[in-house]
Amino acid sequence: MTKWKYRFKDYIWNRGEIYFKQGAVVNFQQIENEYCADVIGTDTYHVTIEFQQGRIINMKCTCPNATRGYACKHMAALICKINKQEETIKQFISYPHSKQLQVKEYIHDLSKEELENIVYQYTEQNDSIRNKILIMGSEELSFDQSIYLKRSVDQVIGQFCKQYEREYDYSDLSYMLEDVLNDYIPIMIQKGFHLQAFDLMEYTIAQLQVFEEQYCLLDDYEIQVCYRQCDTIIQTCTKQDYKRIYDWIKHAYPQSNGIQSYIYKRLLTRVFADSIILNQRIDELDQLIKNQSKARDSYIEERIFLMKKRRDTFEDINTYMQKYKEISSIREMQIEYMISMGKVEQAIFLLKESKKIARNAQLLKKWSDRLISIYYMEHRTNEYKEELYFQVEHYPQQNLILINKLKDVCTLKEWKSIKEHIIMNLTGKTLIDFYKQEEMYDDMLHEVLHESVSLIDDYTDLLAAKYPNEIMDYYLKHMDACMQLANNRKEYRKIIQYFHKIEYIPEANVRLHMFTKKWREQYNTRRALLDELSKAGY
Repeated sequence: MTKWKYRFKDYIWNRGEIYFKQGAVVNFQQIENEYCADVIGTDTYHVTIEFQQGRIINMKCTCPNATRGYACKHMAALICKINKQEETIKQFISYPHSKQLQVKEYIHDLSKEELENIVYQYTEQNDSIRNKILIMGSEELSFDQSIYLKRSVDQVIGQFCKQYEREYDYSDLSYMLEDVLNDYIPIMIQKGFHLQAFDLMEYTIAQLQVFEEQYCLLDDYEIQVCYRQCDTIIQTCTKQDYKRIYDWIKHAYPQSNGIQSYIYKRLLTRVFADSIILNQRIDELDQLIKNQSKARDSYIEERIFLMKKRRDTFEDINTYMQKYKEISSIREMQIEYMISMGKVEQAIFLLKESKKIARNAQLLKKWSDRLISIYYMEHRTNEYKEELYFQVEHYPQQNLILINKLKDVCTLKEWKSIKEHIIMNLTGKTLIDFYKQEEMYDDMLHEVLHESVSLIDDYTDLLAAKYPNEIMDYYLKHMDACMQLANNRKEYRKIIQYFHKIEYIPEANVRLHMFTKKWREQYNTRRALLDELSKAGY
């Protein structure tokens, strides 16, 4: 499903994955090629995704971001859900691994001449393949080859302009353009064609500028795509090429505007750390922050970043962050900055202060998590133990990870004294796993018998060995209740499958035969049931 990840900004995709893992995708349904579900976030939003021939052709969500034309985290969460449906993946998304292996086997049997003919045919049909081969096979890129690469950018933007007139989803331009650049830029970097790669990016930025002036549709994602590619080129080039690119941008920046101006300024400040442009940008940010702009927090974060690029002193940067530490993101930056500069005690002090003034449980846990990691790295066992206990006591545990970390640093006496408190805060599978780990089997059985049968299945082998009669009674009662509601062969088979879970228990065969005899008498008109019982040997 990562095939569709490119449609989302990284942080949006990551939030969608978190939503999915937290079980926020509910009421999932598939109707032919269309999938829909409700995703629970700040509110409950309805999401619909439609496929056609292995391609997403439509995505809808009722959230505010989606209604403005963006790919949202709720869509990403539903895609993650679809990913779990193995048959759907095979039908619409994944390319079967067996086919790849099959192709590899055939390639080994082809002669060099046959392979060359195949590749030549594809270069005639596919510009992308032709351009890749030209880059990989060249000692240096000619002017004509550079023109071919630029035409690929023209084709994407031109194709999109035609489709836009038919009310095409304009957000697809980002993904189409990113695909083209990802096809060529990494290969050009690998071959050492950094100047030509930057020339291609400069051309792309110029074309996007023209597109924006005509349609006014670009959003931040297209700009970030171009900035990241430029950044990668600059970070990997030689010192000589680095200076050439810097000189070119420095010369072009004053005459640039719009997207070009934004990207060049960002490169000059964040990558080249040009002192004049840095100071100009910091002055701009100070004015924006003073005017209480809507994006004030992000401007403050950018100013701090630029202060670091300018190599301001620790005292100056820390003093500036101190002014805005009521903003949680700035407080977090200040803490991480202190740690990076070796000021661990100051970071711990600020984290403890942050815990006291945290506005919500999520922030409180965030600061606590950071304290746990610092205490562990600094080998401060007592503080580490206290912070672990704070988390275990105050937050629901989805697994035993933190609990086991706490156990590892407790003495037997300490563990015995806090174990009951831990149990009081656990529920469901986590509680059962805890009982299992602590060998509290009576309590484990009691808890398991009050959970769903799907959860009990995970512990049947262990509990049946210790409590055979209780487990047998539970399953027989469950199967009897299911049989009263069953009315077709598929449901009968599903119930009879439980026989295999318990037939190894001592005296199980005797009790199962007695049980199925009762069913035969009670449901003697259900021919499908009687047939399935006979097939199972009952």
